Amino acid sequence: EDWSVSESVSLVEVKRAMEQLPEKYRYVVKLYLLEGYDHTEIAHILKLTQTASRTRLLRGKAYLRELLKEKNHGTGS
Repeated sequence: EDWSVSESVSLVEVKRAMEQLPEKYRYVVKLYLLEGYDHTEIAHILKLTQTASRTRLLRGKAYLRELLKEKNHGTGS
């Protein structure tokens, strides 16, 4: 999976954007991206199915990308 972002986006900005994600996406994204857990582990920790974990990761990733795009174009807060 491609988690790359524009070079103009700092790690601090990515972490701030992650905090703006809805809780159900934020937890999965953090566990997967920052903590290195796989979907089996995330499903167990959050009491989800692996399919739900994957779905939340994909939706969270898309949401995060939009937040960073808004920030990069100056239309975000």
